[in-house]
Amino acid sequence: MPTTNPVAIVRDLADIYACGADRLDKDLWRQVLAENCLIDGPGFYNEGIDGCLELIDTLEKIFLRTRHNVMNVTARREGAEIVAETYCIADHIQMIDGEKKILSWHIRYQDRLSKNRGRWQFTRRHLIIDWEEIRTLSRDDVTA
Repeated sequence: MPTTNPVAIVRDLADIYACGADRLDKDLWRQVLAENCLIDGPGFYNEGIDGCLELIDTLEKIFLRTRHNVMNVTARREGAEIVAETYCIADHIQMIDGEKKILSWHIRYQDRLSKNRGRWQFTRRHLIIDWEEIRTLSRDDVTA
């Protein structure tokens, strides 16, 4: 039986979203994003399912690999919606000054979800970067 616990619902969708980002898998994102979804953050604003799926292409162009680690989730129901905050540390491997480096973002997503065709989906993910750091990659043999 599906859970009605808003924290568990958000956590499940956030984990699928993270996997989709790391695997560059648009089908995973289609499971968790509503047709009218909006994802925005510093320097970007993507609206509608097709616009949001373009973010997968952006990840592939900019980074060699990513790893999104979902952490704290707080959530509550507000009428027919779930309003949540989801913490994430997103590590992005990219070439910086000719070396592979890790760009680490410490993120808080301000999430809104609604039920569509009997399934909960994100309608809004507002990405806030609390801080970022760049680290040297300890192994240089990381591949895509």
